Amino acid sequence: MPRNAAPASTRVQVARRRQIDVVVCTKLDRLARSLADLVVLGGEFRALGIDLVVLDQAIDTTTAAGRVMFGMLAVFAEFERDMIRERVIAGLQRAKALGTRVGRPPSVVSREQVVALREAGLSYRGIGRRLSISPALAHRLARDPSSEPGQRRSQASRSTSKAESGPAPRGGVPAQSRSASER
Repeated sequence: MPRNAAPASTRVQVARRRQIDVVVCTKLDRLARSLADLVVLGGEFRALGIDLVVLDQAIDTTTAAGRVMFGMLAVFAEFERDMIRERVIAGLQRAKALGTRVGRPPSVVSREQVVALREAGLSYRGIGRRLSISPALAHRLARDPSSEPGQRRSQASRSTSKAESGPAPRGGVPAQSRSASER
């Protein structure tokens, strides 16, 4: 089951096939994992013409009062989502103002380490496993001296360096930069 799938996902699939007219559940938490998921599901039910009845919380979208209650849930879900977003943005701005580095820590692997292991016959995947880096980073370090970890290239220099080398062939590395043994 996908991580964000609701516990009642098989019954929801039945609703999507329009085999039912009303979805009845005891509690809302049995139908969706979050308020936002519930609102999306409620909108989908409304579009399909399916009513929702929640026994313990007195929500019945077949009545006007039930639809109002569900609408209030939608408003609270949107409010909650906006509040979380504002707190995240404020936290990032505060961290930036304090000079705190945000994001993944830079790798401590040098280009020389990768080149030495590559010359010893290891694959990029093997180098990645040995140095605890991704194979893509090992490959990038081996072919491009300016891609040392911790160094940040500007977007402009990244786009000009790609434009100068031209499109890469299927292997991902331009033919002129591959050694004869790799061809």
